[in-house]
Amino acid sequence: MRLCNDFRKLNQVSEFDSYNFPRVDDLVERLGRARFISTLDLTKGYWQVAQAPEARPKTAFSTANGHWQYRVLSFGAPQSARNVPAVNGHCPAPTSSLRSCLPTWSDHLFHLGEVLKELRKVGLTANPKRMHWKKN
Repeated sequence: MRLCNDFRKLNQVSEFDSYNFPRVDDLVERLGRARFISTLDLTKGYWQVAQAPEARPKTAFSTANGHWQYRVLSFGAPQSARNVPAVNGHCPAPTSSLRSCLPTWSDHLFHLGEVLKELRKVGLTANPKRMHWKKN
């Protein structure tokens, strides 16, 4: 089951960290220069990222079974889509899927190593069944 709440009112009054998603034409240009492309999909996406305790009441919702609040980032909540791409500087995408698309094999391997180190450092895991390595 995947929950999706309507956070439009919360988004209207929220202050956002500035993170500019890349322009599509810039992404297309980077992909065009890439000889190797790998993707890593985060296991359970945003559900791995803890939400700040002070933000939890703001994402609360009610069901027939009680009143609940998210302890992790939720789909559609403020800042959710901004957190993952900010980790991945070399071919960012506004999803929980990380991409590496660099022109040389050595750069590609180095970047993948850096991404994996960063994921480990912040406690995120990737889903090995959804990883695609060295597509060219």
